[in-house]
Amino acid sequence: TFLLIRFKPRVLYAFILLLVIFLLYYFYPQFYFSKILPYVIAPSILIGLLIGLLTYPEPFDEMWDVKFLTNKGTKIIRNIKRGVVIFGAAGSGKTESPIYVLLKHLASKLFTGVIMDYKDGELTEICLPLFKDRLKIISIHKPYNRINIFSRKYIKCEKDINEVVNVLIKNLGAKKDSNDFFQENATALLTAVVLKFYLDHNEYCTLPHIISFLLAVDFSESTGEKDYLGKEAIETFGKLKKFLNSNQRVRMQAAPFIMGLASERQTAAVLSTLANALRKISFAEAFWTLSGDTLDLDVNNPSNDSVISIINEPKNDLFLTPIIATIIHTATKQMMVRDRKPSFILLDEAPTIKLQNMAKIPATMRSFGVAVIYCAQDISQGLVSYGKDRFKEIIANLSTQFFGKANDTDTARFYEGYFEKIEKKQKSISKKGAGSLFETTSGTTISTREVSKVRANEFTKLKAGQFAFLSDGKNEMIKFNRLPIEKELINYPLNSNDSRFLENYDKIIREVKSIVKQY
Repeated sequence: TFLLIRFKPRVLYAFILLLVIFLLYYFYPQFYFSKILPYVIAPSILIGLLIGLLTYPEPFDEMWDVKFLTNKGTKIIRNIKRGVVIFGAAGSGKTESPIYVLLKHLASKLFTGVIMDYKDGELTEICLPLFKDRLKIISIHKPYNRINIFSRKYIKCEKDINEVVNVLIKNLGAKKDSNDFFQENATALLTAVVLKFYLDHNEYCTLPHIISFLLAVDFSESTGEKDYLGKEAIETFGKLKKFLNSNQRVRMQAAPFIMGLASERQTAAVLSTLANALRKISFAEAFWTLSGDTLDLDVNNPSNDSVISIINEPKNDLFLTPIIATIIHTATKQMMVRDRKPSFILLDEAPTIKLQNMAKIPATMRSFGVAVIYCAQDISQGLVSYGKDRFKEIIANLSTQFFGKANDTDTARFYEGYFEKIEKKQKSISKKGAGSLFETTSGTTISTREVSKVRANEFTKLKAGQFAFLSDGKNEMIKFNRLPIEKELINYPLNSNDSRFLENYDKIIREVKSIVKQY
């Protein structure tokens, strides 16, 4: 079908040209060689060749260009390394149309990559038949593979720890405010604790161990003196102070917190801020997934060659999203190496997570042979997560856009702004005696005004599979041809009630308490 669509017009044009040449020779043989051939046919062919050369499409790149069939013939997404953004409200056909087309291409060309599956495995079930054994699954709420984000494979120094902690804190719901003293101190404390575990207790350097250390340990100790009532004096955070001061590098990171230890109320407020954030991810399934290391996030390394699907659950996304964002951040850092396998990052419902420097990721990743595919329901999601200017910057760095059905009027107007203006004639008729028996037309005025090629209200009426396709300065409305989609159910290896989860949970708490006894 594709070959017929591609070559049929060319064959038809060649046939018509030969027919015209033959008819001219048949009817005017006496003028054919002296006048018609040199002055009509030859110049026409030459002009046609020049126009053809000037308008000839750029060669098709089998790896980075993606073909797909629509109601308007074959279309091409050029160079997906430059990024793709897909907008569409619920029921617009995002998954079955542009996302599936892209996944099918990525699987056929053996891309490696990372997928964020927001809808509890819906996307993963489509990916399993496509990527087969190369697909690895991370699922917090239904444990599958295990991953340690603080492994020495991913963390090399304080800078790496600071980045991971910032992503975690942002996604735990803490508002970024330059005046938020307690949040800044809480971030400094968490960074310092991670660094201490990393340097001096590396066998326990996992997120569950660090959470348990901060939430489940009593840091108070006797000073060996008496208070003004004659009772034994207790220093509430004495052991924590010793823990942080025992390593000079750790002390540097913890300096804002240590300087505030003189005020017990201030210290309690900092710890309370941090505890309130970390408690959201303090559950047995998360501890199980994040305390082991059975999976390598270095996906585009030729020796690894895998695709990782990270599954969220919408009803519990408040608790799962911070962990998922941190895993994705860690994976993207590993992918930033030159001369690796072609790879991709596909984020379904992307605005639900906040990644470090998300606006720069598409531009940076293309240098490393990584395509970023950013999917969302509407612009309001992005505006809430990133703010107007930052979200516009994210979209600006994604060169190909698909806009599907919009339920939000602001989103529809946003789509309209991507289409060029066209001149539209407007006819106005003025009448005398309007509404009376003697009404007459006194004049007709025709004016022109500029309107968008596609109006905002049209986006609210789109059907499933209908999208505005914008690429390389061209834009048009298309409808994807429906493709048969094979799905495969996920076979989770562990039951959610598995006793090992609670056993592991208790074991981690015992281990961190044994560490504190050393100080």
